[in-house]
Amino acid sequence: MNLIWRWLVTSLSLYLTCLAGHTLKLGLGIDEKDPWRILLAGAAIGLVNSFIIPVFRLLTLPMHCLTLGLSTAIVNIILFYVVGNMNMGMRVDTFWGAAFGVIVVSLISSVLSFMLPGKEKKD
Repeated sequence: MNLIWRWLVTSLSLYLTCLAGHTLKLGLGIDEKDPWRILLAGAAIGLVNSFIIPVFRLLTLPMHCLTLGLSTAIVNIILFYVVGNMNMGMRVDTFWGAAFGVIVVSLISSVLSFMLPGKEKKD
């Protein structure tokens, strides 16, 4: 059940981010014909975060140490850009749009994940 909640939170945060990016003309957008396809993009982002990013972090570990973590942000932006161009309900046109998307999606997801039911505080 937790997996479904996280998927919905990610999809909602992608939807809100794409709306904000489109309004601010940052090169983000949503498929107007079928806005429910954003759920596919949420699933793709979840799969990328679960399987591909750990491999990239391992491969870029020396660069991560040299850049003091900046390479992690670059990898996240590149993978967000790639998922945004896979025709899954969202559109990412520019690098700065992807950078905006990564930052806003992580902020919205963090806030929404904090409000998820079922997380008990351990003393």
